[in-house]
Amino acid sequence: MIYSSLIFIYAFLPLSLLAHKIAPAKYKELVLLILSLVFISFSGLAVLVFAIAYAALNYSGGLVIQRAKDAKGLSVIPLTAFLSADIGIMILLRSRILTGLSGVIGLHRILCPLGLSLVTLSAAGYLMDIYFGRQRAEKDMVRFGLFILMFPKIIMGPVLTYNRYARIMDKRSQSAEALGAGLTLFMKGLAKKVLAADNLYMLYSAVNGVKVKELTALTAWTGAVAYVLCLYFTLSGFADMGAGTARCFGYTFPDSFRYPLFSSRLGYFATKWHIQPVRWFVRYIERPLQKLTSHRWLQALISVSVCGIIGFWYRFNTNGLLCGLIFGLLLLIERFLSGFKIMKPTGVMYTSVLIILLGVLFSGNTVSSSMRFIGAMTGSSRELADSLTVYLLRSYSVLLLIAMYASSDLLRTMLIRSGSAKLRSVLTGARPVIVLLLLISCTALMSYSGSSDMILLRL
Repeated sequence: MIYSSLIFIYAFLPLSLLAHKIAPAKYKELVLLILSLVFISFSGLAVLVFAIAYAALNYSGGLVIQRAKDAKGLSVIPLTAFLSADIGIMILLRSRILTGLSGVIGLHRILCPLGLSLVTLSAAGYLMDIYFGRQRAEKDMVRFGLFILMFPKIIMGPVLTYNRYARIMDKRSQSAEALGAGLTLFMKGLAKKVLAADNLYMLYSAVNGVKVKELTALTAWTGAVAYVLCLYFTLSGFADMGAGTARCFGYTFPDSFRYPLFSSRLGYFATKWHIQPVRWFVRYIERPLQKLTSHRWLQALISVSVCGIIGFWYRFNTNGLLCGLIFGLLLLIERFLSGFKIMKPTGVMYTSVLIILLGVLFSGNTVSSSMRFIGAMTGSSRELADSLTVYLLRSYSVLLLIAMYASSDLLRTMLIRSGSAKLRSVLTGARPVIVLLLLISCTALMSYSGSSDMILLRL
């Protein structure tokens, strides 16, 4: 079960909100944990057992590390052991080393509904924070279980430090206003996924289904743009749905995406894309390593290497690693050229082109296939367009334009700069109607769509 399924929207979510609402205050966290386990169980009994065992492993790991620190012992030994277990599990499952195990536990369902990569970051960060004395181990099994398994954040995060998560839990405020804000955010995410991502995935699939040597340049560019937009709307859509669901229960999670596309710098893009996971790698890997040396060239090498690790973490293949390394190198070049005036008028243009080209590399199963597709984009077929190009643009040009506009912050900026309280009040009053219309539209489309979920399964 995922957030964009009819059973979640019309059965699980309302029943969960009702159960959480009527539960006594002291049992609300326990009820939410039970609901999270029920949510996970829709992926299968084996997945549920795995999730419980994984949470128990890291709960025990935190206590063992804390006990070693309090006893002035070698806490680095249990830290290394439990971190190795977490990372080893992720590598084992995501790399499909044991194909037999994959068939037994339903690997593809763990990677999508359980968000294993994000859960691993949360668990590893928790253990390292205990080791470095940033926090003490959590003894409450229910609160820790929610930190790992809470269903509003298990698919797409956010990845939080335990201290920040605990503050969010302590400041929970369940009210009619929070419910309205949560449902609005959820519908925003649902519309991103169903109305935008699913249709963009159909366009991407249509282009990707054509032999590369038969692709004209414009058709290839259309498919590449569709993939980048589809990836953004899928990831940010699930992030919004998760954050909106959490808001309905009274928990306010931070934004995961802040309109990264069409940024004027690659550096700006990096700070707006999947914010918490990127910050995790900076906090726990890049900064500690850079503190070990004062040589700028080594610090630059570390930054590029961390970008490569992030890319590999996303795709877990050579394409992901290479995409990350190239992005890191481009960031260094951008910092060097940042003082030149030529960067100002060309920022959005060059950033967009580079992100699209990196998206092609990121999406491919092999480096050679991605390079062939980039070759088609640069005119290897010696044709600019053909009948397929005309058909695709005629069918999807409006969608592409709306998607590009919606992926930017132009509307939000316009509302802020207008300073019109009357306009904002009108939009606020129309919000329930807009949410209802979106729900009706998405419900109608969900009966036969949902194909953009394949983007998640490939990560």
